[in-house]
Amino acid sequence: MSNIQKAVNSILNNNLIEGKKLIQSSLYEKMGKLLEQQLVEFAPSVFNEKMDPVGDEDEDVDNDGDSDESDEYLKNRREKISGNMKEEKDEDEEEEEEDEDEEDEEDEEEEDEDEEEEDEEDGKKKVYESLTEEELQETLNQIIEQIEKESGYELTQEEIQQVVESFMNQNI
Repeated sequence: MSNIQKAVNSILNNNLIEGKKLIQSSLYEKMGKLLEQQLVEFAPSVFNEKMDPVGDEDEDVDNDGDSDESDEYLKNRREKISGNMKEEKDEDEEEEEEDEDEEDEEDEEEEDEDEEEEDEEDGKKKVYESLTEEELQETLNQIIEQIEKESGYELTQEEIQQVVESFMNQNI
């Protein structure tokens, strides 16, 4: 059964979408065959011009059989396009180098900031590391008392542990 017959049966069975798809498929198939026939008939007359081998180009740039103003135009246009492409390439390379320089500067700034933060952290650690165990315990007790006083209620054991960890990590 052909696609057209299947499409008619689909339409009669109220399956309009399937019928439409089958008809389109059949039409595309027929158009393809017709275009292929036309290509076989006309391709030799359209594409009979041969291009010059690379390195053996002649004055007839457009390969129309003679060397005239259109060939000169094409030569000039190709030269200008090549020049513009080279300029754009050079500009792109310069921009990439500038971007890389900027990235390097940003990386150096970030490293300096990281080092400063590490120095600050080291300074904080030295504050409580220089304390004796008794002094450290007393300082933590004072912090806990102050928090309880300001909040108005007694801290749970978990909350006290969080305060201690926070103090040890950040040196409140």
